[in-house]
Amino acid sequence: MDRFTIGAEKTFLDGLASVELRVPIEYRLTSDLFSRAYDIVPGNGDEFFDFGEGDGTIDPETFQLFGDRDGELANISAIFKAVIMEGPNFLFTAGVGVTAPTAQDVNYGLDFQNILITYDALPGLEVLAASYLLDVNVSNETTYISPFLAWLWLPTDRLFHQGFLQVEVATNLSTVLMRNFGSIGLAAFEEDFALVESALNFPDGAEVDLHAHTLMRLNLGLGYLLVDNPRNRWLRQLAALFEMHYTTLLQDANPSQIPLDLFLTDIFGNVTAIDAFDPILGNLNNRMDVVNVAAGLSATVGKTVVTHGVVVPVRGQDNRGFDFEYNLQVQRPF
Repeated sequence: MDRFTIGAEKTFLDGLASVELRVPIEYRLTSDLFSRAYDIVPGNGDEFFDFGEGDGTIDPETFQLFGDRDGELANISAIFKAVIMEGPNFLFTAGVGVTAPTAQDVNYGLDFQNILITYDALPGLEVLAASYLLDVNVSNETTYISPFLAWLWLPTDRLFHQGFLQVEVATNLSTVLMRNFGSIGLAAFEEDFALVESALNFPDGAEVDLHAHTLMRLNLGLGYLLVDNPRNRWLRQLAALFEMHYTTLLQDANPSQIPLDLFLTDIFGNVTAIDAFDPILGNLNNRMDVVNVAAGLSATVGKTVVTHGVVVPVRGQDNRGFDFEYNLQVQRPF
């Protein structure tokens, strides 16, 4: 994913306060997607699908994703901040950010083919070979409020420390709507090998809430001025930067379950309802501690500040969101 952010900031109260607007545009996988998986053997119908190996992993040979990358507007943020304490070698600021749900909703079509499921909950039913055609719409409706504290400390003329502490709170929920557009299959009973027809059922579609976590972010950084000569015509400052970014959850996960019913119709027209597995939406990890480290250089050339940085995650598995990130910032005061 590539993100391009256009921002503008205006100071007031003699430079003691400011308001900022950030408009991000992302070049990433499109919000309208369709995927197909086939020859899936999950093992037990009371669990959700395992793709291919039965261990929760996706076998690339049985999974197809249809959807290209596209440029889309992301969520726009407005940030207010003000100086609350200032000394000879330190500065404290406080503020609050508001992020509006301006990005597109996500529409995701799912086509599962040739699925084999054993149902322990229904005695005698050995396997179910089925195909499911589902449509999932994830709405983008949540507004976020993010109060923060930030500080700057200069213990020497060249060494400096920057810090940032923020809490991000969702003010409202988003919703997920799942609809069935044709799900059917065949089931076999061991005792008589009678074939029955099956179908998934979503009465008028299944709509559930999507809960966003309350997050805390703590960023700590050190910098050293390699060049510090404001009178230079071109390179006035050059600073080496090192930062640690820590993000954690302040509340347990609150996933939602989509109620799913399975109806079996035998050759005599008899209908049997099964309380099938309920797909779970949301983060399943009650605890996440994401730690990233960043290193870079910041150069002041004339009146323009150009900063290059590389960010890499320290932890693995569920506690990382990417492999690496390159960041380029260009700031021009007017």
